[in-house]
Order: sequence, then C-alpha cells, then structure tokens
Amino acid sequence: MDAAISELKILKASAMTGAPENDSEQISLIDLVVTIAENWVLIITVPLLVGAAVFTFLYLEPQSWRAFATVNLSSFELDRMLPEALEGTPPPSGLSIVEIESGLTTTGGGATDHSRLELVLDTPSAVEAGMSFVLQQLVAAVDRDAIPPSAESALARRQELEQEVTLRNSIIQRLTEALEDNSDSGEFDATTYAQLASTLNELLFTLDAKQRELEELSATPPSTMQLLVIETTEPSRLGRSPSL
Repeated sequence: MDAAISELKILKASAMTGAPENDSEQISLIDLVVTIAENWVLIITVPLLVGAAVFTFLYLEPQSWRAFATVNLSSFELDRMLPEALEGTPPPSGLSIVEIESGLTTTGGGATDHSRLELVLDTPSAVEAGMSFVLQQLVAAVDRDAIPPSAESALARRQELEQEVTLRNSIIQRLTEALEDNSDSGEFDATTYAQLASTLNELLFTLDAKQRELEELSATPPSTMQLLVIETTEPSRLGRSPSL
C-alpha cells in the first residue's frame, strides 16, 4: 500500500509540472485518489465503528413486548370489573398488579361487541405470564358471577354452526349438480368445470371443520375459558426490527 501511495504521489508531481493549465481535471482526480489511499483505514473504520455503536445501542436498549387476547366481553364490562378481578390473587413471580394494570389496555366497540386486551411488558416471558394471569382472573370472575358472561354463548355458537353447515350442504349439492350437468352436456367447458370443482373442494374442506366443531360443542359443554377467550397471540417485539 505504501509503495502504491508513493507511485501516486510521483504521478501527481509529474502531472503538476507537466501542463497544469490544461490538465486540471486529471490533477483533481489524482489528488482524490491519493487522499483516499492515504486515509483508507480511517474511511473504512469510522463507518464500521458507527454502525457497530448504533447496533449495540439498539440491541442493549430496553425494549417492550406485547400480546393480544380477544374476549367475549364488552369493553364497558372489562373497564368496570377488571381492577376488581385482578385483586386478591398474587400475580406471577416477578410481576406486580400495578405493572400489569399499567401495561394493560382494552378496546371494544360497544356494550355487545367483543373486546381486545393488549398487554405490554419488558420481556416475552412476562407478557405471556401476565396475559395468562389476566385471563385466568377473568375466568374466575365469570365463574363467581362477578362479571356476567355473554348470554347463551354456547347455544348461540351451536345455532350459528348449524346454520352454516346447512347452508354449505345446500351449496355443495347445487355445485355437485352443476358439475354433473357440465360434464354430461355436449359442450364441455373446462374452465367452468375447474372453477366449480375448486369451489366445491374448498367448501367440503371448511364443512368438515365446521362439523367437527359442532360435534365437539354438542358432545361436551365448553369451559368458561373456551367461552370467554376467543383468540390469543404470541408475544411480539414492540417497535423494533425482528432481526434485533
């Protein structure tokens, strides 16, 4: 590298003594190359150090994690009864009721709509344990009638499933007849046949899932947790790239 820099300096000196009035662009380019060659370590090292410092800062900076749960209660019921539901039982190890309450928010769309719980804490394990604790306390509150559950939730779900199964069976029957008519007709339409077959296959697949759920609801009464908790999510980073 030193030999190359020396050669560039000699080239620079010869260019400057040659014809500077006609060679200003070449001299400027040589100056730039010499400067880069003399300071290449600094030019490479500084961006790397800055990037490493930024990455380390973001990696070590305290971050928040969150999880969601959708429950079969209105936001009004949750806001009114949640503080009472969380009292009286020790929280998970490492957490306090104050931490859970400060990191917990509820959203909903009225007195009869489902509500969404969001819990934000410092670690994924804390979020998971905290959300589990909140849901267990809500279930306990429902079981002791501190929070009234939505009326006839299991019956309403069974009726909904029965209607869906009946509707899907009717559509499947009509699609099957349409496929038979299309194959038996003199003018066979391959595109229409493929579309009908794809729709029929999708309906049959979803019908099986609906029928299994209906059988489970009819066979065994659902628990309070099954009635209350509609959906939960795994803890995820809040406001941070997943790669960090």
